Amino acid sequence: MTAAVVLSTMPIIANAGEISAVRAQEAAIDILIGNPYGETVDAVKRSIRKQERVGADDKQCGEDAWKFTISVPPSGDMPQGIKGFLCISRTNGKMLVAGLPFLH
Repeated sequence: MTAAVVLSTMPIIANAGEISAVRAQEAAIDILIGNPYGETVDAVKRSIRKQERVGADDKQCGEDAWKFTISVPPSGDMPQGIKGFLCISRTNGKMLVAGLPFLH
């Protein structure tokens, strides 16, 4: 529920040369879809806890980016769950860096 509230307050139209919040979320979903982050778009959306625009001073992303905070609850296969981040370029929607396991 938190992710929906955060995302709904973000602008749909971004600055010139910058992808929108919606496009950034689509890019993150494309990267995350599959086990363990979710087999469907809705399941992946539930794993996204926060989306924010960050600048080059962000210690995890290191440049202007859309930053996603990801949380997957514990399961039988992964009793510790997953908590981490994903940084998407604000200009082209490509993954910059991630602090998450199981990404290809």
